[in-house]
Amino acid sequence: MKQMKTKSRQQLWQEKQIAEKRCASCASQDKETLSGSRRCAKCKSKGRRCCRQNKRNELGCNPWVAGGRGRPPVNKKEVCAEMKEMIHINSIARDIAAIAHAGQKRRGGVDYIVHCDRVAAKVPTRLKAVAFLHDVREDNPQVENNPKWMELPIWVVNLVNTLTRPSTISYPDYIENICDSRDALAVKIADMEDNLADNPTPKQLAKYNAALPVLKAALKNYAHKRKTI
Repeated sequence: MKQMKTKSRQQLWQEKQIAEKRCASCASQDKETLSGSRRCAKCKSKGRRCCRQNKRNELGCNPWVAGGRGRPPVNKKEVCAEMKEMIHINSIARDIAAIAHAGQKRRGGVDYIVHCDRVAAKVPTRLKAVAFLHDVREDNPQVENNPKWMELPIWVVNLVNTLTRPSTISYPDYIENICDSRDALAVKIADMEDNLADNPTPKQLAKYNAALPVLKAALKNYAHKRKTI
């Protein structure tokens, strides 16, 4: 005979609340519970915010660019899948950057990849791949010959292209192009802030101090638009 599973106190308490048409989490009663729902409207809202906002912002979803999912993950399963995917993409990007910057040094004598690591540490998980690769096309134009480059999502490649300044475009036009992308702004600001903290030349200091307020104002404008939607 199969053994009967004993219910825990929490399960018994939840069943009692449901029978009384109360929230199984906080025991409150509202229109949702009276209509037969297990959770009140407040607890439902709290759960959705936790999954859709806090986690999606840091766990890799990028629904704001072409080639991404097109919408954020809406449940725990999708969040976990998104996280595994982004960890894999970030690992590929880190390997590509290490090969592309092999032998290159910063002004202080440290390996160039250390700068990429510092920039990646300042951005959300979903943008770390872009942070690792933000300088590879300028420093190593042959990076696309790396077989791993083809494994990158199209939206990562597009952002790297946006952050790469062609020789035919002036610096002000380059900054203006970056302002059209919220994600490119976040990576470029992190890049400039790290450059300013790493003994910049007087020319670089003047250039970054002029461009950084423009980029921060553009990013702030994106955040304001998002709040008003």
